[in-house]
Amino acid sequence: MSLNMGMVMGRKKAAAGGTPSWVLVSGSGEEAVWDADFANNRFWFDGTQYFTVAAFFDAMGVTFTRADAVATFFGSNQRIQTTPANDTPRLTFKPSDGSGQGLLMEGAATNLCLESEAISTSPWSVAAATVTTNALVAPDGASTADDLIMTGGGAVEQPITVTADAIFTYSAYIKQGTTGEHDWCRMRYVDNGTVNGVEAWFDLTSNGDVGTSQTRGTGATLIGTRTEILDDSWFKVSLIGQLPSAETAARVRFGNAPSDGSGAGATDASVAWWGLSLVQGSFPTSYVPTTTAAVTRAAEVCVSTLSGSPDIPFTGWDTDKGTMVVEWTQGDIADATIKHVFTIQDAGNDTEESVIIRVDTNDIQGGLTDGATESLIEITDAAALDTKVKAAFSWIVNNTAFVVDAGTVGTDDTSTIRRSWSGLGAMWANTRNCTYSTMRRMFSSLVQPGCRCSTLDPVGWACWCASTGCSPRCGVSWLSRAPM
Repeated sequence: MSLNMGMVMGRKKAAAGGTPSWVLVSGSGEEAVWDADFANNRFWFDGTQYFTVAAFFDAMGVTFTRADAVATFFGSNQRIQTTPANDTPRLTFKPSDGSGQGLLMEGAATNLCLESEAISTSPWSVAAATVTTNALVAPDGASTADDLIMTGGGAVEQPITVTADAIFTYSAYIKQGTTGEHDWCRMRYVDNGTVNGVEAWFDLTSNGDVGTSQTRGTGATLIGTRTEILDDSWFKVSLIGQLPSAETAARVRFGNAPSDGSGAGATDASVAWWGLSLVQGSFPTSYVPTTTAAVTRAAEVCVSTLSGSPDIPFTGWDTDKGTMVVEWTQGDIADATIKHVFTIQDAGNDTEESVIIRVDTNDIQGGLTDGATESLIEITDAAALDTKVKAAFSWIVNNTAFVVDAGTVGTDDTSTIRRSWSGLGAMWANTRNCTYSTMRRMFSSLVQPGCRCSTLDPVGWACWCASTGCSPRCGVSWLSRAPM
């Protein structure tokens, strides 16, 4: 379906006084110019409601691109689904209960594990174990999960060439198998001699929780582990680590263990394994299936090219006053590199942003720039992995305020907003070094209220100004007129 067709089928012009109850409004009753509720698949822009993300993007002049169709996400049915075509946005859902999570935005990722759904097929090798292929229904709804039962102290393993000195995330989907009930599974990411590396044990009887996690031999670094609870008793477990310096010959290994920390094979019951992956980076990404070759999921880019007058390049923007709120689920805290969550920038130069919300390992930052000088307000409270974050940013001329969740408001009375445009560049995009995140909600308003709130309301939004003489009882808040 084309974007134009999506716009025709997915829009509804609000009647006079008929603004939908979910659209956010100020304490004085002024509604947001645009409100993108990705988690609930509903959108508002310039007096019109849209019921698909494609229609909303079309109305906003947003171009969404991804160079291939190999991109997966969890649908509302709690199953892994694949996008039907290139350039299709992914609205993802929580796999444990099917609740909406928002717009999934990821950079490029390559799964180096071959035959990710066939653990008895070369280059996998199986030692002291028996594999029954296609024995269970996998997280994507197909009967492609393999059942593994150990006959001794062996393992299933695959040799892989990796980038030297890089951090990798090794992931698998696991659940109780067809024979008996089993407790522990082990995973190892090691050098080709299986001497040096990292390893972890995961408990199937306790929501896939990690038990022992540690380094093996010398020179390797354990970054961490992660467990995600899925539907139908499946778990996605991940081991994150770095091999010794200069090592490029790696192996991924897995098996069923009789107890936490044991290297022996458990012969009493089976475990289902599916969707193996090894991806460079210190966090799991959405699943990338493979067969005989490594597969790359392309980066997603979301850019608006709307333009207007130099001071107002698109509807919902005013250089004199405004409010921007973004809510997202943090998908990666990889390193100290700054990751952009949202930018409004000059299309002619992607280093000349006007509005910035970004994160690193130490803090979340919001600010303005005139293209030459950044005026950033830093909130020293880094976003934790998988946590929901609300960041709100408000401005008037040379006066800005920024708050994250229920934290302290940061202010800056020296910042200058950019006023000369060659067009609008990235709005929320992976054109720059952007965070892997799930965008839950965003809205923009031309309102600059007459008082400041120190926190964001937990069931709504709050915005503020940086003007003096605010009355504490003012409390202008952006609250939904219906439960969010």
